[in-house]
Amino acid sequence: MDKVMELRQLLASTKEEVRGLLAENKVTDAESKMKEVRSLEKKIELQIELDKEEERQVQAKMETEKRTVKGENKVEERAAFDKFLETREITDGVKLDSGFAVVPEETKTEIIELADEVFRLKDLVTVKKVKNASGKQPVRTTAKAKLHSVDELAKSPEIAVTPFTEVSYDVVTKRGYIPVSEELKEDGVNVVSDLKQYIGETVVNTENDDIMTVLKSLTAKTIGTADEIKDIVNTNFPVGRSKNIKFLMSQTVYNAIDKLKDGNGRYLLQDSISAASGKMLFGKDVIVLNDDELPTKNTMFVGDFKEIVYFDRSQVQVQWTNYLHYGECLGVAIRNDVKKIEDDNKKVNIKKITFSPKEPEAPGVEG
Repeated sequence: MDKVMELRQLLASTKEEVRGLLAENKVTDAESKMKEVRSLEKKIELQIELDKEEERQVQAKMETEKRTVKGENKVEERAAFDKFLETREITDGVKLDSGFAVVPEETKTEIIELADEVFRLKDLVTVKKVKNASGKQPVRTTAKAKLHSVDELAKSPEIAVTPFTEVSYDVVTKRGYIPVSEELKEDGVNVVSDLKQYIGETVVNTENDDIMTVLKSLTAKTIGTADEIKDIVNTNFPVGRSKNIKFLMSQTVYNAIDKLKDGNGRYLLQDSISAASGKMLFGKDVIVLNDDELPTKNTMFVGDFKEIVYFDRSQVQVQWTNYLHYGECLGVAIRNDVKKIEDDNKKVNIKKITFSPKEPEAPGVEG
């Protein structure tokens, strides 16, 4: 930028010379001097572009260095956390919160993925990060709003329907522990991978149970035929929500529906590349859980699960504590709350169904 300033000062001085020559009626000399003016103006433009390019390169280098340092820090955090699980040693890379070690974000993702035998209901619902232990969180609703005709320059009327509803939450702490014998440590057994899987399964199971508790609070409707299921899908939800509708069912219900056929003898369940079960019903993805994870083995839910809100208060935390029976305990803690989007004017768009298959009627015998 100093170079640009020097060129601009020289340009100003050269323009003054041109004015002086014109005042003395030395037109030819003034024209010659104007060539220098144009040359200086071009040099200034080029110098500005050059300075900008150099600045961009410096910024890019700084960002690369930041990413490198950040990446190195993440590697160090993961290594420090693994060492903590194996040796119980608190090193610089381990972040502590209230005496618990905070699981690094990337490690948490890896740990949750280790729990591959457990479907994560949290992936279906709306997740809101909250900083307070309790409060209200505005959440988008499906309430319909429209604009009104007004006269020219007239005051705009307020839109009658608000696009948000406030959902109250009250975060609680969930904790548990697993004993690890001192013999494992003394024998040099590395249980880090098993402990990570335990943490992941524990967290997912807890999240699932909290979400299922809210789903269980819905009133069940008993049906027993494919047509009744189709009636619910086609008429019980706003048309605009159709693409978000999914089925969540027990193994028993899935088994019963898997045997249903249409009038042409074709099975109703079809292949799906997006559903966890690999199947869809009436164009909607099907998710299957163990019988004991639902209210009853004959229960299924259908609807838009984004209307369940998971309030996430803090990170996954772990802590080693002494155990009386010659060993230690690895404690795990999370803080959360789960609520459904519902008020006096609108009920949640999820239906709880008790599916009790009806035996097909025997064909009549003509006399």
